[in-house]
Amino acid sequence: MGSLPFPSLSSLFIISPLLHYKILPPAPHSSTHRSLKTISNSQPLTMARLNHAQQLAVLKSDNENLRSLNTRLLRDSTEKKREIINLLESNKSLECELARTRGEIADLVAELEAVRLASRVNAAKMFKMNLELEELRRSVARAQKKCFWTVAFSGTAVFAAAASFIYFSSH
Repeated sequence: MGSLPFPSLSSLFIISPLLHYKILPPAPHSSTHRSLKTISNSQPLTMARLNHAQQLAVLKSDNENLRSLNTRLLRDSTEKKREIINLLESNKSLECELARTRGEIADLVAELEAVRLASRVNAAKMFKMNLELEELRRSVARAQKKCFWTVAFSGTAVFAAAASFIYFSSH
């Protein structure tokens, strides 16, 4: 907001011990500065030297300035309160969104851990199944070898029996 456009009444009037009012030169940005300067030619005035109409005009001007300032301050404070309320509401909504996002992330992390665990279990099962498959292949190969020799031995035995039968039958 910056500095105020006019001084307060307490800076304009100082009560002296003799109870007469002296008007101090107000700040240069004051609207009363111009009117007092034209009246006093930049010299301090006492309220007694001003006529009643001039005193009343100065007081009315200051009163209007104070009302204007009060209105402006009330408007500004209301606007600032609205801004603060809006910021608080947006902060609350952001906090809710953050909490919801954290919940979603926690759910996704739990799902990911379940997938990792299932993957490890499946990998262990696959390894075990590969070992069993290798053992089965070896067993089949051994069985095929045994079968060959079993057939070969039984075939040889049948051939020997047939040959001996033929030999003994021919003699």
